[in-house]
Amino acid sequence: MRLDRKPELLAPAGTLEAAEAVIDAGADAVYLGGKAFNMRMHRSSYNLSDDEAADAIRLAHDRGRKIYFVLNSLVYDSELPELRK
Repeated sequence: MRLDRKPELLAPAGTLEAAEAVIDAGADAVYLGGKAFNMRMHRSSYNLSDDEAADAIRLAHDRGRKIYFVLNSLVYDSELPELRK
């Protein structure tokens, strides 16, 4: 383990507002999911639309932070074309 590197503070965000809040609070990176291919799809108020994800990416990059987009689901072969999109 290199001691000259600081750990990355990674925080979850279920909404665009949460992503902005954790970045403003000092997170180095944010992980989030989309509306599809997510184990929490039943919570319609959580997870970001494609446009919201793009906004979160711009926000993070403008502030020198990272976004990790999380795939949190099993994917069937028949779903691969939609996943690639």
